[in-house]
Amino acid sequence: MSCRFRFSHPPSTRILVTKPVTGDNETEANKASKILGKVRKLLLSGKTDVSLEDLLRLTEVNPNDFNNAIELSIRGHTIVLKREPCECDINPYNPSVLLLWCANMDFQPVFNAYSCIKYIASYIMKADKSMGQLLKSVTEEVIGEELLMQLKKIGTAFLSHRELGAQEAVYHILSLPLKMLSRSVVYVDSNTEEKQIGDLKDNPFLVILDENDTNMLKKSLIDRYQHRPHSLRSMCLAEFAANYTTDYDYLDDEDTDIVPSTDDDGLQASSEIILTGR
Repeated sequence: MSCRFRFSHPPSTRILVTKPVTGDNETEANKASKILGKVRKLLLSGKTDVSLEDLLRLTEVNPNDFNNAIELSIRGHTIVLKREPCECDINPYNPSVLLLWCANMDFQPVFNAYSCIKYIASYIMKADKSMGQLLKSVTEEVIGEELLMQLKKIGTAFLSHRELGAQEAVYHILSLPLKMLSRSVVYVDSNTEEKQIGDLKDNPFLVILDENDTNMLKKSLIDRYQHRPHSLRSMCLAEFAANYTTDYDYLDDEDTDIVPSTDDDGLQASSEIILTGR
């Protein structure tokens, strides 16, 4: 029985990047598979206390044939690390991270973005083995209904039948955040002025507007940048967006900078714009 994680890793005298198996080298790939199979069989039997040279001698494999064999992989481009036979069951790891993580790790470069996304999605959903069959069944039941109703029923089935781990269940019960970010994203509309999209003001403000008043949009980031304080005149838009936000609950302290009523160029500044450091 072979390991689904393809252990043991092949020993190697050097670090190399494997080549994918194609129709042109399929014969070589079959030969390589037999060679690696002989070496892996001996490793799995426990014969790991020898050098690679002795291992190849025991399996009657030519060193050049072995080197050519490990350069081919059905998984496409992968990294083969320099290993002795006694290291074939050790994952690639970082010593510093290992001391902090205190758990299994397997560092490897990403050569295929699709494979990476598929792996992450499969890992996240690995507890929901029966979910696929359930969603397939629900999908068949809602055929013919309106699209919105189909989405609603499929979504309800997913949310009400998904299995949760104990830790995730506790987080849901206690309303704890399931994720935290060390970085936030600020959207800056880079379209020309006539193509920029604005947000309508909240309904309480719209109700009291004069019927001829066209000032229906909230102040945008670019509006605030154009009417920024004199002390920020030399600041570019990117730096402004990254470091300042609107403070509607203004507290009178030295860290808050209020936009002046009039700019140097005579433009009227918005009195509602109060900036504070992010």
